[in-house]
Amino acid sequence: MYKSVYFTSTSITPGTYSDLGLYDTNSMAGLFSFTVPPPPVSVVSVLLNGANQDVTLPTPTSTFTLQSTGTNNPTACYMNTLLASTGQWGKFYVPYICSDYINPSVVSPRTLGFTVGQNAISIIMKNAGGYSSPGVHTITIPSAPPSVPTVIAPTSAFITTTSATLGANVASSGNPALISTRGVCFGSAPIPTNCVAEGGVTAGVFTQSVVGLAPGTLYYYRGYATNSTGTGYSSDGTFTTLLLPDITSSMATPVVVIVGTPLTFSGTISNIGAGSTGASFSNFFQVATAASGGGTITDLTATTMTTLPAGATGTATSPSYTFSTSGTYSVRACADKSSSANLGTIAESNETNNCGAWTTVTVAAATVVPTVTTPTATAITVSGATLGANVTSLGTPATITARGTCLGASASPMTNCVAEGNTSTGVFTQVRTGLLSNTLYYYRGYATNSTGTGYSSDGTFTTATPMYSMSTVAGTGGSISPTSATVAQGGSASFTVTPNTGYSTIGVSVDGMPQGPLPSYTFTNVQANHQLTAFFASSLYTITASSGLGGSISPTGSVLVNRGSNQAFTITPSAGYSISSVSVDGVNQGPLPSYTFTNVQAAHTIDTVFTANTVKTRYQQF
Repeated sequence: MYKSVYFTSTSITPGTYSDLGLYDTNSMAGLFSFTVPPPPVSVVSVLLNGANQDVTLPTPTSTFTLQSTGTNNPTACYMNTLLASTGQWGKFYVPYICSDYINPSVVSPRTLGFTVGQNAISIIMKNAGGYSSPGVHTITIPSAPPSVPTVIAPTSAFITTTSATLGANVASSGNPALISTRGVCFGSAPIPTNCVAEGGVTAGVFTQSVVGLAPGTLYYYRGYATNSTGTGYSSDGTFTTLLLPDITSSMATPVVVIVGTPLTFSGTISNIGAGSTGASFSNFFQVATAASGGGTITDLTATTMTTLPAGATGTATSPSYTFSTSGTYSVRACADKSSSANLGTIAESNETNNCGAWTTVTVAAATVVPTVTTPTATAITVSGATLGANVTSLGTPATITARGTCLGASASPMTNCVAEGNTSTGVFTQVRTGLLSNTLYYYRGYATNSTGTGYSSDGTFTTATPMYSMSTVAGTGGSISPTSATVAQGGSASFTVTPNTGYSTIGVSVDGMPQGPLPSYTFTNVQANHQLTAFFASSLYTITASSGLGGSISPTGSVLVNRGSNQAFTITPSAGYSISSVSVDGVNQGPLPSYTFTNVQAAHTIDTVFTANTVKTRYQQF
């Protein structure tokens, strides 16, 4: 038999393990264990922007802070959202990490999918005891009020006399965010209303070209964009169109030409207007077969001129042109045109004055200077040469007034020209003098008629170098080698002076000027004739030594001594004698026991005299 037992205990802690024993009066019926589950989480609050509140956000991109706290140790958290765009809650609560909501975290409505209108957020928490009731708050994003597009930063560029590139920046499409047109407005007063659509319908920077403007005019402009709410404008910008140029041409030159001779015409192109041309443009020349543009007119190929500022000028030049027959012609230059049929590319204040006046051009029959060929140079000396050439044609007109040669120190000489005397064709020669020696000269023949002077090609020659004679004179006892020489001006020559055996060189002179006893001599940078003379003398001298009765001299007799050396002599008296005198070259030197000749340069004599010693006897008288 079973009985139900009920009891209530307040001493058991939820979420813990406990034992329960049942007893009757006689015995213990059993022991039971059980766990008391905790109570479910009780959501305390969901805090939006730090408070338990509903919030209203300015825009879908605004952010808010989210914090959710619960009691009884939540172990899991879940979120669900109601979107204003659908008006429905999500099908499921999405799990989130609970710690994300214990501390405030920044949340973007856009991340949660919230849109304009009333949105809601619901959070529940869970522990072992079950789920909490949801904490719910609303997040309202009001719809934006209608607004026109925002347009900023008007720009202008590429301004010409009649056009400009204008633009702006559609920074916002407004509300509703759909623009139907955008563009620029422009006019002569602020807040212009003459508007032209650009074509685009999106936000961002745009530009467009505006044409048909008046030159030299101040314009106001602004960008605009339109949606269903209305039109938004940028602030005003201003620009001024360029002033118009006025391009004219001067009379062309030259006015006198020769038939058959290629030439180019030139003319001055002037911008007499108030503005720059702003771009390059074409110019061309016209040639007419009669004066004042009469006869047949030919357009020459156009050339291009760069941008010409106001008040500036430039020179236009035609291609090469050759008149085939003589006569009277006319020519003119035309600016900003490439041909007679072309209207030009530059907008001008006066479009009727681009072509200059017709210039009369006289084409004369061909005239030709004489033809001179084959320059020659012969008989070239130190100071002259015979020069010549060949006049092969008298030219047109066929009468020459002079022919001759020109010469100088550089190519194509034209100033040192001397007429030869004749005035006909053919080979001629002439002697030219007064030239510098050893010098390179350029020369050419010439002939002159009324048309001008014709020249041959250049020839060159070098005048001769002067030669000088170097002669020698050698005295007895030696020689000079070489005995003579011929030396070019500025050159050098060396000579060797050699004495014969037994002789020595005692002197060398150049052109009579003593140079000393040199063994050789070199003439340098020779500029004249010279003479070299050498003098020699025997290199051995005889010293004759003799002695009288009563003694001797050593060495004795004829003693040979080399020039410049020394020679000593010893004088010795015999017994009973003494030296009386020693004479050198006849001059008594005294009773010397010896004598030395030094630096002997000539023959000498040395003689000795001895005397007998005298015995004195003393007498005593008795």
